[in-house]
This record gives sequence, structure tokens and C-alpha cells, in this order.
Amino acid sequence: MNSGTYIAQEDGKLLDLQADCPRQGILPLNPDLLMICNYFKTAIRNLRRHRVHSIINIAGLAVGMACTITILLWVRYEFSFDRFHYNAPRIYRLVTDFHFGTFQGKYAVSNNAPGPTLERDYPEVEKAVRLHMVWGISTVSYKERKFVQRRMFYADNTVFDVFTLTLLRGNPASALTTAYSVVITKDMAAKYFGDEEPLGKVIQISNAVHQNLNNKSNFTVTGVVEKLPPNSHLTFDMLLSYETFFVGNERQRDRWTGNFDNYTYLLLAPNTDYHELEKKFPAMIKRHLDDNLQDVGAGFDLYLQPLTDIHLYSELKADIVHSSLIDPVVAFIGIAVMILIIAGINFMNLSTARSAGRAREIGIRKSLGTDRRALTFQFMGESVVFSLISLLLALGILELLMPLYISVFPWEVKFENVYSPGTVAGFFFLALLVGVIAGSYPAFLMSAFQPLRALKGYYGRGTGKSRFRGLLVIFQFTISITLIFATVVCFCQFEYLKNKAFGFNKDQVLALSMVDTSVRKRTESVKAKLKQHNMIGGVTFSSHYPGSSARQNLFAPQGFAYEDMQQMDAISVDADFIPTLEIELVAGRNFSAGHSTDNSRAILINEAAVRQFGWTPLTAVGKTITELNDPKIEKTVVGVVKNFHQRNLLNTIDPLYIENEPEAFHCVLIKFRPERISETMSFLEREWKVIDSTGTFDYWFLDEGLAARYRFIKKLGMLFIGFTCIAILIACMGLFGLAMFAAQQRNREIGIRKALGATVSDIALMLSKSFVKWVLVANIFAWPLAYWFTIDWLGDYPYRIDISVSLYVFSGLLALAIALLTVSYQSIKAARGNPVDALRYE
Repeated sequence: MNSGTYIAQEDGKLLDLQADCPRQGILPLNPDLLMICNYFKTAIRNLRRHRVHSIINIAGLAVGMACTITILLWVRYEFSFDRFHYNAPRIYRLVTDFHFGTFQGKYAVSNNAPGPTLERDYPEVEKAVRLHMVWGISTVSYKERKFVQRRMFYADNTVFDVFTLTLLRGNPASALTTAYSVVITKDMAAKYFGDEEPLGKVIQISNAVHQNLNNKSNFTVTGVVEKLPPNSHLTFDMLLSYETFFVGNERQRDRWTGNFDNYTYLLLAPNTDYHELEKKFPAMIKRHLDDNLQDVGAGFDLYLQPLTDIHLYSELKADIVHSSLIDPVVAFIGIAVMILIIAGINFMNLSTARSAGRAREIGIRKSLGTDRRALTFQFMGESVVFSLISLLLALGILELLMPLYISVFPWEVKFENVYSPGTVAGFFFLALLVGVIAGSYPAFLMSAFQPLRALKGYYGRGTGKSRFRGLLVIFQFTISITLIFATVVCFCQFEYLKNKAFGFNKDQVLALSMVDTSVRKRTESVKAKLKQHNMIGGVTFSSHYPGSSARQNLFAPQGFAYEDMQQMDAISVDADFIPTLEIELVAGRNFSAGHSTDNSRAILINEAAVRQFGWTPLTAVGKTITELNDPKIEKTVVGVVKNFHQRNLLNTIDPLYIENEPEAFHCVLIKFRPERISETMSFLEREWKVIDSTGTFDYWFLDEGLAARYRFIKKLGMLFIGFTCIAILIACMGLFGLAMFAAQQRNREIGIRKALGATVSDIALMLSKSFVKWVLVANIFAWPLAYWFTIDWLGDYPYRIDISVSLYVFSGLLALAIALLTVSYQSIKAARGNPVDALRYE
């Protein structure tokens, strides 16, 4: 008999390759191809013969791969930021490290002079571009139409040399060289001009913050660009010529001190070592910085940050956007790996559990001359077939869940990106890798059977294999319990942040942007006008709305040396700010119209400032504080307020300097009653469009605005919880399959025990005991891991929950309950079986 023609099947019957394989073009082929054909057919037959185990294996791998592919697509997106720029490897951003006395801080901004100086004097720098953000909101007027506009920057014309911008209209050599020229995106051109030709059109831009924009400045459209893709840390709708910034402000052009508001990017010459360039910065700064500042310990250092590091590795202050961090990306990569491991362990466990059923097939194959290498190749090939089938199902799951996928992640997954040749090759490699790794141990185990013993039905003692399966289950549940614990901690942390008090009443408060700067001069009449509506309980003006941000500066409290200045957040509010938001006054008094000097000489500070300066609330009242920008003016502390979160809950409460400076007001906060909201909103819109000459009614509800700041973090948290549930589900599928196998293997034992009087509960307990033991052992390994991971994650939150013993107990009991529920069905089903059926052929 030719061993290359006949192959044993799992049931011991012989399969004739010549008769069983399709004849068209196959018979003349190499015998190796015939063997591969047979391996594939055998894999399909095994799939059909053991449907439950096959479904568990394929479903587990498919769901695991779908989750892994989803995560890897997101990871790929996160790492793709800013890499679409043609010169991305050569683009760097200037980072400023400020130091003044004991203060030091790294910022993403720099001042006006370094960029042009580096481009002019250093051959390592090909081009430099400065981007100066236009803060707040602006209005854009064209003919009779007005639009609210954000995301605007002043920019040097070299922006077209440094970055890869697709200029659809205009000349890149001159588009932003003259003052009051503007380049807009294609979307904005359609929004403002419709089908009209945008080049040469004149638009009016107004902004309450920037002096060159507060008089409805006329700008000429000199260019139209494509909008940057979403995987860019820099996003804009309009670029204003940087020369506009110097109109009436020429002395700022070459200043090395002050105006640290620019994001400066350098395009380095090819083959430039940016670390070597950084070594030249100190000498350049020393040449240009005022010696008087250096004598008192004031100054700054400059560093370079690679463009492609900004999105994931930047933790600088005053950054252009709230960058993502690498930690969540690494965490989700870990989850993807864990899910695949759990699915792979299922495959290994169920394959080794079924190995006894294939002993006779292996014995026949070896008797016919098949060597161990060929058997190993066959079994691993079957594993790869399972894995490829799982991949196809995984892609189907991915396609079905694509709408949900897009809604959860803050970016759009394009079909061609998901199924590009490179991505598909990656999917295939992933399936191949999973199939080979998951199938390796079962393949080596089964190929090691001795033919004579296997033909007699004896293939070796099962204790070692059973112990190995137990170790794999322990490993599975170690991962699962770790994820359960992390999920519980994650949920509790988000609930804690959701319910944590801000220190002010954020409910029923409308935040309204102020574009018309003339409103600042008539705040009292505006308040009186708005309060005429009986549903409005309070109106207050401020420079920043609470829970958002604040300007930062250095201040010298009374008793501190000039070189010992302290950093503080600073905001400007009117006298109604404290009562409207129900902020508690700890000591002293609030601003008052009865004190004529409050606008220029009085300030409030918070408890954090009192504590940092070594004062008490009572002794703080009457102290003076001097600001770095205006050292000749001392302002007196007239009151101390209880700590409240001027920034969001992801930041600590820093010392806060509160002044009453109407010229700094940019927003209005309106307290309203919850009844008749639509009527109140109609009144406010109607009246505000009369009050603000720009006709802009740009508003948001304060509580919703604060919640939006945590939306992305919450999405990631919910995603983490979802993937954890999937990982546990896959682990339970494997446990279910093992429970079913254990019941089948011990079928005769169960029959004898029942014949001897064992009850259903006795049998169920016997079958469940080993699984319970494995889960309890897994807890011992999982708890230290869970503690380490969660403590590291919670360390990013200044306000966080305490991890109590009850969380460990809850996670362990939950894992145990899930395991028992999973195996109980098979255990009870086996225990209720008729012992006669099990013992009939004994």
C-alpha cells in the first residue's frame, strides 16, 4: 500500500487521495500538494464532526481577532499623526523651558524672535514658521452675512514650505506675505462664498482678544487650501498673515522677552542631528537676552521636539491641543494581546482535550509511514485553517460593527484604509501567527503518540496534559480577573469624577461668548437688561468660564523676594461672579461697587494660594501681591474664596489670582431657572443680538461644556470595559468547552457514582471542583498585577478613588461566579444523565 495514496481519518478509516481529491489538474501534481489538499479536507471534516468544540474555537478566535483588529486600527491611527507631511522627519517644534528664581516649567510656545533668527543665522535650519493662535471666538462678515469662527492662526508665509499644505487657489510664494491677507480652507470658502471665486474677496474679521481684530479688520482672501486630515495635531480653518500681528506693534517683531504665544516649527536641513543643533541654543539666547534678567535668575532655554512626537508624547503646558498620551495606547495594545492569548488558550486547551479522540487516526498514519514532522505540519495546518476561517468571520464582525466603531472613536475609518493591500496582508499575517502559535502545542503533543499504543487506545497518562490545561485556565483567569478588577476601578473612578463637586454650582448656567468689546463698558446696563426676565436669576462677566482654563503668570506675594515669584492662575471677574456661581467666601469681602478702587487695586485669592504662601485666610486679607508684568502696581487681597476648579478635574487646584478688570472680560455667565427654558432662550437670543453689535449668539450650557471635557476619556473607559467583557466571554467559552469535555471523559465514573447513590449536587460539585480551584489560584496571581496596573493608571488623576480590599474580594467573587455559571450547565446536565446509558457496554 502506498503511504502517499492512502491517509487515515480520525475514525481510523482509510482515505484514498486519488479517489477523494478532485481529478481536474490534481493527479499529476506533486504528492505534497495532495497531502495539503487532504489536510484541508481533514480539517473541514473535524470541524463538522466536532461542531460544538469547533464553534467555540472559531467563535472565540473570530471575536478575539475582531477586537484585536479594531484596537490595532486605532493604534495605527494614533501613531500616524502628522506623518502625512512630506518632510515630517525633519520638522521640529521649539519648546521653551522657563525659569525664574525657583519657578521652572516647559511650554509648547516660544516668543517672536527665535524662529527668524534660527532661519537667518543657522544653516541647519532651512525654514522656520510661527503660528500664533487667535484666542476666543471671532466673527467673519461677508456682505450681509455673519459667521462664528474658531481655529484661526496668524502664520508666516513659510508655513507652505514647512508643512505639506495643498494650496488649491493662490500663490504659495506670496499668499501670506502682506498684512491683512488670509488663506482659508476649501470648506470655509464654500461656507462664505458658495460658488463664487474666493480669491480677492474681502471679509471682515472681529475678535475681542486681539487688538488688530477688534475693529472689524478687512482681510483679502489670497489663498484656498485643503483642510488638514484628522490625524494632525494642527487644525485650522483660517491662516492670517503674521505681518498683520505687527501692524501698530512693530516693537514686538524682534523681542526676545514677552509675547510667548507662538508655536514655532523648524524645517531642518537633511541629515541634521537636532541634538547637536540644541547645543547651540544657549549661546544664541545669551547673546540676545537682557543681562538684567539673567542676573536675577530669569530666562529660558530652548529645546526641539520632533513633530511626530507631539500627539502621543507631549505633556507641555500651553499646548496647541489636548494631546493624547502613549499610556492609553499601550494599555489597549495590552488588552488586544490579552484577548488573543485568551482565545489562543481556548484553542490549545480544547485541541489537547480532544487529542485522545484522534489517537487511532495518528496510530494508523504512523503505521503507514507518516513521520512526526508531517503530522506536526498537518495539525498546525489544521490550526491555521481554523484561524483563517476565524479571520473571515472577524472581518465580517468588523464590517457589521463599523457604524458603532466610528461612533465610539473620534475619527472616521475609511473602507479603503481598512482593506488596503498592506492592511489585508497584516490581517493574514496575524491569522497565520495566531494559528501557528495556538496550534503548536497540540500539534507536538499529538504527533508524539506511539503508534502501537495509540492503535490499542492507550496514548499515555493524562495527568500531565490535565495539569497543563489547568495551568492555561489559571493563566486565562489571571488575565480575566486582572481585567475585571481594572474595569471595576475604572467604573468607580469615572463615577467619582462624575459626582465630584467643582466648588461652584454649574447647573442652570449659560455661558455666552462676547465678541463685541464695547459690551465691556456697559456691563451694568447689560445686566439690568437681561435681569428684566423673571427666569434669569443672575448675570456675571468674566475672562474665563470656570472649569476651562486661566492665564498663568508669576506673582510676588508680600514678603517674597522678586526672584522668588510664585506661579498662579489668573482670571478677571466682576462682583456678581461669586454669588452667581455660589462660590463660598472664606474670609474678607467680595468685590463691591461701593469701593471705587476695586477695579484697579483689589484682588481675591483662593485657599490654595493662602496655603502656598504660608498665610491663613484671616491674615491673607490686607496682604499685597505684585504681578511680574507690572511690578510697580501692588494689588491688595480683599477676600479669600474656597477652592474651586477653575481648570477641569484632571488638574489640581492651583493658587488663583482673581482681579476685577473689565477690559479682560470675554464671556458672560447667566444663571437661569429650569422652568420655561425655551422662552428664556428666545429672550436671551433676541436681546443679546441687540447688545452685541456683531449679532453673534454663541452659547453653551456650563454643565454640558464641563462634561464634554471628559467625554473622550469616558469613551476610552467604556471601550476598556467593553473589551474586558469580551475577554471574559471568550474565557468562559473555553471553560464551557472544557467542562463539556470533562463530563464526557468522566461519563462512566459518573454512571458508577450515581448507581452507588450519588446525588445530582454531589456529581455537579465533583465536576466543578477543579474549575473552582483554578479560579481561586488565579486570584492569587491576579490581585498583585491588578493593583500594579490600576495604581499606575490612577496616578494620572489628581483626584482619585482609594482602592479598598472590598474591590479585590468583589473581583474574585465575580470571576468565581462567572466560572461556576459557565460550568454548571454541563455539570448538572452530566449529573442528571441516566447511569444505564453510561454503563450499558461495560
